[in-house]
Amino acid sequence: MEDKTNNEYKIGQTTIQWNESSGSLDFEGDDAILLWTKTALKTFMDTIEEVAGDDSARLVLETAGYRTGEDVSRFYKSTGKSVEAIIEYLPPLYRSAGWGQVEIIEYSMDNRTATLRLNNDWEERVIRAQGKSSAGSFIPGHWAGVLSGLFATSIWYEITASIFEGSTYTEISYFPSQITPKDNIHDSIRKKEQQAILELERKVDQRTRELSELVNDLSSPLIPVIDGITVLPLMGKFEENRSSQLIEKVLSGLLLHKPSTLIVDITGINSVDDYILELINNLTKTITLMGVKPFIVGISPQISIQLTERNITLNDQHCFATLKHAINEALSMEGLEIAPVKKTD
Repeated sequence: MEDKTNNEYKIGQTTIQWNESSGSLDFEGDDAILLWTKTALKTFMDTIEEVAGDDSARLVLETAGYRTGEDVSRFYKSTGKSVEAIIEYLPPLYRSAGWGQVEIIEYSMDNRTATLRLNNDWEERVIRAQGKSSAGSFIPGHWAGVLSGLFATSIWYEITASIFEGSTYTEISYFPSQITPKDNIHDSIRKKEQQAILELERKVDQRTRELSELVNDLSSPLIPVIDGITVLPLMGKFEENRSSQLIEKVLSGLLLHKPSTLIVDITGINSVDDYILELINNLTKTITLMGVKPFIVGISPQISIQLTERNITLNDQHCFATLKHAINEALSMEGLEIAPVKKTD
């Protein structure tokens, strides 16, 4: 009877063992599995990109590649082989594992540099199965991790030729650098945080503008009472921008309604500051220049004192304690009055 416990095969210099009884596979003496490139691996990478987004997924794969590369360098350095021997040993090993054609064109122990040439690597095959046309990040990051461990210094990379950009191969240059996947992760986090902050600021600014426009639309409306008499109630706080908008609204309203008297009611002003005092002064001047008589309603003793302290005089203006008194006076100036309707039998 055939023994299915262990099956050992030699592919080049690589030993592969299957244990059919336990359902395990050893590659180079370590536990391994097989995955279908165009289905299982493609689905795996599709899922990462769908969940994390393309930019984050690229960074995740690059970081994972770098860390697995560090694992490879640690494993083979622990065998006691020289760095030169490991560099010569690895390309055939990766070809045996189905990683595609890997060729180390040149390397320098002194300069800690290397140039790799890839063709038909598994990441390229997955990317093609995804219908995409940009170079991957796992394998470039992986070899950066391998060489960082072998050269005992931080190594990063630059893709100098890509099979997705018309070249017949992908070529990658490796060199000493302070850049690491950890730095890239931090940069990515900071970038996302900054983007989130900018987006939040944009939304706050937009909402603020919308609310300001709503406040301006609802506050201080010009209310025609009868022909020739219009009322302008002022409420809330005023700052420079709102004061300017109010002046513009008053000018437009005067041209529209053409009153002879504009009653400015400041009864709704609870707190007095420089903006309010300046606004009252500017309003009365603007109204007068338009040939309209300004009536001021609701000037409290507090406002009167502050107007005096700032040398703002309303001696030439008509001031009233209540809106009722102001309307009656305006009607009188128009030759009108409010009188009860006579009942007829």
